[in-house]
Amino acid sequence: MTTPPWRARAARVEYKLPREALTGRGIDSVDDYFAKRADRVRYLAREWFWMTAGTADRENKHQSPAEVLPLWAEVQAGLQAWAGTPAGLSLAPLDRAGVDVSQLFKQAYGIIRTAAEYQGKKDMGLLGFMTYACHGLRTAAANRR
Repeated sequence: MTTPPWRARAARVEYKLPREALTGRGIDSVDDYFAKRADRVRYLAREWFWMTAGTADRENKHQSPAEVLPLWAEVQAGLQAWAGTPAGLSLAPLDRAGVDVSQLFKQAYGIIRTAAEYQGKKDMGLLGFMTYACHGLRTAAANRR
């Protein structure tokens, strides 16, 4: 039985981009994603990972002159057709030093207070709350390993 022509040319390419991978390349919002998607796709398919038709000369560190595998060239073209033309936007990591995290602490406080209430611990005072929170966080961290 022969392989159908369309099957011989099929390729599936997936990139998993968790938040850290996006912020590490300057993408912090949906608007950033759509503005920088073409540049990000170009980086992923042409710089971060690509397939060559021949063997790369790793001893002399001459990987780039190797001819791109024709199927990979089609994948690159398809990804670029989907993502659009790169605009040359910066993919530098975002600076997180000045980020306001006060809302995250308010959220954490609310979650821990709710957990305490579920366990019947109300009106513990600040010291009791802090003791409860530290114990719960230590337990969660120990169980995470």
